[in-house]
Amino acid sequence: MPASFAALSFLSCALAYAGLALMLRPARFGRGAPRFRLRVASLMTSVWAVGTWWAAGAQLLTVQLAHFFGIVLLSVWIWQLEPLARWQGQPAWFQRVMRWAGPTVSGATLALIATGAGGASTETLLFARALPIAGLSLASLGLFALEQVFRHAPLAARTGVRWLCLGFGGIFVAELVVFAQSLLLGAVPIEPWLARGIVFALCALAIARGALRMPDWSFGISISRHVVFYTTSFVAIGGYLLLLGVGGWLLLTTSQEWGRIAQLSLWLIAGLTLVGLLFASGFLRRLRAFISKHFYPHRYDYRLEWLRFIKTISETASGSVPERCIRAVAQIIESPGGTLWRRDATDAAFECAAHWGEGRARHADTVPEDDVLPAFLTRTSWLIDLIELRDDHQRYDYVALTPERYGAPHDSLIVPLLHIDRLYGWLVLERPAGLAELSFEDRDLLKTAGRQIAAYLSQYDADSRLAEARQFEAYNRMTAFVMHDLKNLAAQLRLISQNAERHKRNPEFVDDAMRTIGASAARMTKLIAQLATGESGTMRTVELADVVERAAIRRSSSLPVPQVVVGERPTVFADAERLAAVIEHAISNAQEATPPTGEVRIEVDRKDAHPVISIVDTGCGMDEHFVRERLFRPFDTTKGTKGMGIGAFQIREYLRSLGGSVQVESTPGAGTRFTLVFPSEAQMPAARLTG
Repeated sequence: MPASFAALSFLSCALAYAGLALMLRPARFGRGAPRFRLRVASLMTSVWAVGTWWAAGAQLLTVQLAHFFGIVLLSVWIWQLEPLARWQGQPAWFQRVMRWAGPTVSGATLALIATGAGGASTETLLFARALPIAGLSLASLGLFALEQVFRHAPLAARTGVRWLCLGFGGIFVAELVVFAQSLLLGAVPIEPWLARGIVFALCALAIARGALRMPDWSFGISISRHVVFYTTSFVAIGGYLLLLGVGGWLLLTTSQEWGRIAQLSLWLIAGLTLVGLLFASGFLRRLRAFISKHFYPHRYDYRLEWLRFIKTISETASGSVPERCIRAVAQIIESPGGTLWRRDATDAAFECAAHWGEGRARHADTVPEDDVLPAFLTRTSWLIDLIELRDDHQRYDYVALTPERYGAPHDSLIVPLLHIDRLYGWLVLERPAGLAELSFEDRDLLKTAGRQIAAYLSQYDADSRLAEARQFEAYNRMTAFVMHDLKNLAAQLRLISQNAERHKRNPEFVDDAMRTIGASAARMTKLIAQLATGESGTMRTVELADVVERAAIRRSSSLPVPQVVVGERPTVFADAERLAAVIEHAISNAQEATPPTGEVRIEVDRKDAHPVISIVDTGCGMDEHFVRERLFRPFDTTKGTKGMGIGAFQIREYLRSLGGSVQVESTPGAGTRFTLVFPSEAQMPAARLTG
């Protein structure tokens, strides 16, 4: 029995401290950090346990060696207290004692053993006096040091230091008992000596818990909750099946007649019970809670919760954005459903925006901003547990809520959605089965998730409003362009009307007027169609010179009369009517800036393989600042009420839509060269070239 008990004792000690050493991360701040010393002490304790067990089994362990190994072990554990004392700011003398007491005593003990080997009287002296006294001194010093460490522990680390002191103290007390009995009885006490391994193994658990709770201490190797959950499940199932087998074996051996039938019946009933427990959601939930409570300092694995939260709200194929937000928060506590309330379009009331879960319908009513619930959530930012509100009304400042008004079951949870300290809305979550009460960790996580949801939904609403505003902006811009074109058409018709009284009997004038009216009507019809459909016209290959000549003829009624100079006759891919209108705008601007005696010239040519149109005038010109800052700014005009300020902007935008650009060269008092640069034929797609 002593041999088997010794094996169990020392091997359990070796495994416990090997596991502790494996868990502790190597020091991040150098070799003096507490983690490193604790890791070394754990490894040496594991080696001590294995070596002592092997030496005892091989009958190589003498009394001197047993005491010497115990003194070395105490020296190591006192030595590892030195960085902990330094971390607490203990006096320098105390740190030096922790650093050198163990090595000094161990060296002196080794010297005594070496010098006294072979002498019977010396052996008796070492056994009876010197070695036990050295061990007692170190154990007493260790207990004194622990008292100082615990007394000076900071408040934030008090819990961790308490567990560490409990583990270290167990080691020192166990050694103190062994050395004290050796000194008093004159012999090594077998039972306490063998039981040290079990005591040390239990101390390792306390040390591990203390290291886990120490500030800025962390583990290099951690076990995820899923691994612990499934490992615990497998261990429980294995233990269950083992007990089941033992029970069946006992039934079979105690009653041979009906034992086999009873054994099979027991296995069948127990197996069905096990399957039922494993598939029972309440049992699994309680098992997860047990693991989180007893194996982790926090209930939730926040890294996994955050990843799952982000994945849920990012799944574009599973419901609307508000529904995904409800599900992202509900899955934290495994809620079966919920409802989202948020501010409506008036921003003065709250509406039911979405629901998630079976059997939940959208609430039709709205809740004003001054209602009891939003006022309470705005004032306190509290999560409301309706069961807690019913049982402890005082905790919620006696607020009078009517849950039915918000579509909330009597046992549900109301989570505030706060965005920059303003109430965006709230979530009504159904209480999951088996959730008795909320812990502070549940409340903090739900409120934090609520803030994230509020920020996400606020950004989503802002993006929706921005997209809508951009649609209106595009429509308004098209309307402005159409109005500008209609203004030019109205100017042409007004000019015909002004000259009709004087030239109405001139056949050439009548023919020209009819052509102008017909062209104006066709252009207005096309503009109306573009405004209604949003289409940019019919794109085809057109010859620039023909378009420019027609535009010049239409502007020939105004002075100075534009002159067309054609070098080459390049082609471009564009809508002929739209391009003609753009060129007319450019010619009109040149005419308005040039006196009647001046010159306006339109040059059509090719430059660096790019078709170009240059409108050159001898007008007033523009300075560099005006060209850079104001020329292409929409609705900025120098014509007062006669202009809209979008002519040059429209020209540039249309050229850009074709893949071209606009270049302006101007000198005040000397004139302007306004150049339209079109993409080359090599830059146009094949579909355009064949169009």
